[in-house]
Amino acid sequence: MREWIGGMVKKITLETIYKLIEERTQWIVEKQEKDKQELLEQIHRLEERQEKDKQELLKVFQENKEELLGQIHRLEEKQEKDKHELLGQIRRLEEKQENDKQELLRVVKENKEELLGQIHRLEEKQEKDKQELLGQIHRLEERQERFQDEVRAEFRHINQRIDMIMEMLLTIASNLRKEE
Repeated sequence: MREWIGGMVKKITLETIYKLIEERTQWIVEKQEKDKQELLEQIHRLEERQEKDKQELLKVFQENKEELLGQIHRLEEKQEKDKHELLGQIRRLEEKQENDKQELLRVVKENKEELLGQIHRLEEKQEKDKQELLGQIHRLEERQERFQDEVRAEFRHINQRIDMIMEMLLTIASNLRKEE
C-alpha cells in the first residue's frame, strides 16, 4: 500500500504539478496575450497620435510654406518693380546725360564760334592797330628825319655863322695885331 500510496502521491503530485504548470502556462499565455493586446493598443494609439502629429506638422508646414511662398512672391514682385524703376531711372539719367552732353557740345560749339569770331575781330583790330601804329611810327620817323634834317640844316647854318664870326674875329684879331 505504501507503494500504492506513494505511487498515488507521485501520480497526484505529478498531475497537480502538470495541472499547476498548465494553469500557470495558461495564465502566462493569457497575460502575454493581454499584455500583447495592451501593447498593440498603445502602439495603435501612438501610431494614431504620430499620424495626427504628422498631419498637424504637415498642415503647419504647408501653411508656413504658403506664407513663405507668398512672401517670396511679394519680394520677387517688389524686386521686379524696383528693378524696372531703377532701370527707368538709369534710362532717364542716361537720357539726361546724353541731353546734357548734347547741350554742352552745342554751348561749346557756340562759345567756340563766338570765341573764334572774337579772336578774328581781335586779330583784325590788332592788324588795324598795327597798321595804324606802323603809320604813326612811319610819320614819327619822317617827322624825326625832317627834324634831324632841320637840326642839321640849323647846325650847318649855325656852323656857317660860327665860321663867319670866326673869320670876322680872325680878321679883327689880325687887324688888331697889324695895328699894334
